[in-house]
Amino acid sequence: MKKPFTLVKFLFITGACFLLISCSKKGDQAPGAASLLGKWNITADTSHTFGYPPYIIEGINSPYMQFNADGTGTQKNNIGTPDDVETFTYKISHDTIAFNFPVQPQLPYGNTPTGVIKKLTSKNLIIEYDLISNLVVIERVYMSR
Repeated sequence: MKKPFTLVKFLFITGACFLLISCSKKGDQAPGAASLLGKWNITADTSHTFGYPPYIIEGINSPYMQFNADGTGTQKNNIGTPDDVETFTYKISHDTIAFNFPVQPQLPYGNTPTGVIKKLTSKNLIIEYDLISNLVVIERVYMSR
């Protein structure tokens, strides 16, 4: 009669040890997990409107986006004058990123685009925007470090 009790006890202790070892602390990231934070160089900016060929701007004027940990950032645009830098705030929910570019001298009307993070690795970032749904205007911004 003692053997079944010992076997049950052994299985219980083994299972408990397995659970303790396999649990991770909240907030742990996998080794090498990619982060949006930091400076990303814009390598290409594409727009595609239904019925027209894609429009591609490759990295001129050394454009970039800088994402800070406090939810703020800066952007040097492809098509602005060489020294125009815009500020923005951003919020991320799953793979969606919502920007708020407030009114500023180089952006007199402000802008609040929302994009989908299509790719995020330690070296590459692709954000896709559906700018005007009824016209099917899709913009993709390709970035690298």
